[in-house]
Amino acid sequence: MIIEKWKNVQAYEIGKLHISRNMVCQDRTFYKEANGVKIVALADGAGSKSKSEIGAELVCEKVCELFSTKFIDYLLCFEDEKTNQAKHKKNMASLSKEIITYLVTALKAKALEMNIAVEELSSTLLFFAIKDNHYIMGHIGDGVIAGLYNENNAYRVRVISEPENGERSNITFFVPDTNAAEHLHLQAGSIDNLKGVLLTSDGAGTVLFNGTSVDDNVYKLFSNFQNQQHTDYAQVISKFLREIISNYSTDDMSLNILRLEDADTGKITNNYAEYLLSGVESPKQIIRKSQYCYYIDPSIAATQEFSSIDEVKEYMKWR
Repeated sequence: MIIEKWKNVQAYEIGKLHISRNMVCQDRTFYKEANGVKIVALADGAGSKSKSEIGAELVCEKVCELFSTKFIDYLLCFEDEKTNQAKHKKNMASLSKEIITYLVTALKAKALEMNIAVEELSSTLLFFAIKDNHYIMGHIGDGVIAGLYNENNAYRVRVISEPENGERSNITFFVPDTNAAEHLHLQAGSIDNLKGVLLTSDGAGTVLFNGTSVDDNVYKLFSNFQNQQHTDYAQVISKFLREIISNYSTDDMSLNILRLEDADTGKITNNYAEYLLSGVESPKQIIRKSQYCYYIDPSIAATQEFSSIDEVKEYMKWR
């Protein structure tokens, strides 16, 4: 029997340049799952701003909070994309403005609390949200969003959102720039062949991605997550950033990975089985995809009916 479940791992590490200047790491990552929505976010604080790491953390948390409650509403905004481009463009402008306004409102409140200008909280923002068979992603500034796809029984990584820079390569766009909504790139679609998503700031992104070229380590970042708990793998990711990526980049480095695990129940340990089934409280959170495959989603709200992992296994006829 095969068990499918979305797993998340994330890490951020300070770059050599900020160490030499006695600065903090300004990258931040976040993950949330609720109401059947899984969303990853990553933000790179503006290097010239005094508290950008606080702004980066706040926009990551807030965008995850927003999409965990409004995913379906926002998905409907894309319904005219293939039939009416003029209306779609108008819908995207309205949606971008709504998202940025929500984030900037939170940043302004934090700036007032800290008695600083809101610009001191500036950061880029990348996010990717999944619910059922659909996704919505957004991107403002530099960094990269890449997807892992299973095509013709082979895995392929593709860049699905590239960095946007200004007139010079070291200039980019931030929340809460006055024109931030104009630079928030939104996209939605189906996840039929999508098996993983990777978000990275430019610190690691410039090493792992070069135009259309994808470094072999990107494939390893996905494949090595198989059959590993996120708490253990987070240490591996952090070490990779510190000891490998930092040899080629002096900037802060961050990764946020969402991976669809497909575990063969006959080949995993009891501990890993318990990890996969943790959080399952009701049959509503177990979706039968085929005779031999179940999809696990503890983020679906349900009344508790199982009192133990053994009861979950019995329901699934675990073998």
